[in-house]
Amino acid sequence: MKDTHVIPFPAADETINFNLRQGPAGLARALAVVKSKGSLSQKQAAVKAAKVLLPLVTEGVCIEVRVALDTTGSMIEDLPHICAALPPLLTSLTNQAVKVNLRIGLLTFKDLSIGEAMTAYPSLMTPDEFAAALAGLSGGGGGGHDMETSLEAVMALLGDQRVLSQSRWFTNSARPPALLPLTQLSRRVLLLITDERAWEAQAQDRPETGWEPSLTRAQVRWRLTQLRFLVGLAVEKSLPHHREFWKELLTQGDIMVDIRGDLLGLKALFQTVIPRTVEEVTEEVVTEATQLLLPPPSRSTGPGPIVINL
Repeated sequence: MKDTHVIPFPAADETINFNLRQGPAGLARALAVVKSKGSLSQKQAAVKAAKVLLPLVTEGVCIEVRVALDTTGSMIEDLPHICAALPPLLTSLTNQAVKVNLRIGLLTFKDLSIGEAMTAYPSLMTPDEFAAALAGLSGGGGGGHDMETSLEAVMALLGDQRVLSQSRWFTNSARPPALLPLTQLSRRVLLLITDERAWEAQAQDRPETGWEPSLTRAQVRWRLTQLRFLVGLAVEKSLPHHREFWKELLTQGDIMVDIRGDLLGLKALFQTVIPRTVEEVTEEVVTEATQLLLPPPSRSTGPGPIVINL
C-alpha cells in the first residue's frame, strides 16, 4: 500500500499538495490557500473536492469483520494459536495512510446436529474487546464425524432470519449484531475458521439425531453476494475434500489459507487483502476529488465544420 496520497490543489500559478496523512487540519490549510490566491473556478473546485475528501480524512475507512469460529474438539490444538494471532493482526491494520476503523463481530459454533448450540456476541467489538472475548474461549465437543454446522453459523452472522429465529440453536438470547449499512467508505469481510466441511441440505449423509440441515452452499454464496461481503474465507487444515467444499462455496474472494505452522495464511489476509481494500476505497475517493480539481477542458478555437455543397 502507498505510504502517502497527495492531492494537488491548484491556486493561481502554484499548486498546494495536500497529503492525506495531514488530516483535517492539512485539508483546511490547503483550502484556505486556494481561497486566498486562487481564481473563482479554482475556489469552487477546491470546495467541492474538500467536501469529497473530508469524510475520508475525519472518519476514515470502516472495515466490518465477521468471524465464525469453530470451537469443536478437533480445533483444540489450533485454537490458542488462532486466538493469540488474530488481535495483533487486526491492530496492525490501523497504520495506513488514512484512519481504519475496525468493528468485529464474533460467533462460535460446534455442531447443531447433536444439540451443541452457537454462541453469538451481541455487539460489534473493537480489537481490544475482540481480544478479551477470544481469551475466554476453549475448544471441546463436536460429533466426531466429518461435518459441522458452519453454514448455519455463517448465515447467522449474515443476519438470515431463518437461522436467527431458531432459539434452540443459540446458547442464550443473544444474536449477532445487525449489519452496518455500506457506504463509499465501508467494506465487509467474512472470516470463517473451521477444519471440517459443513452439513448441507443436499448432502447424502444425514445426522441420526433427527436434526435436518436446511442450508446449501448456493444459498450462502448468494447471501454473501447480496450483502456485498468483500471476502469469503475458510481457514482449513485437514482433508482435500474439505478444501473442495469451501472452494465451491467461496467464489467471492476465492481465498484459502492454512492455519498450520506459523499462521502465514492469516497474516497474508490481514497484511495484503484488507490493506488492499483500504487502498482501493482511498483511491476511489482521491480520484473523485482529483478529477474535480482538474481545469475545465478548453474550448476549441479551430475552424468550424467544412460544408460541401453538391
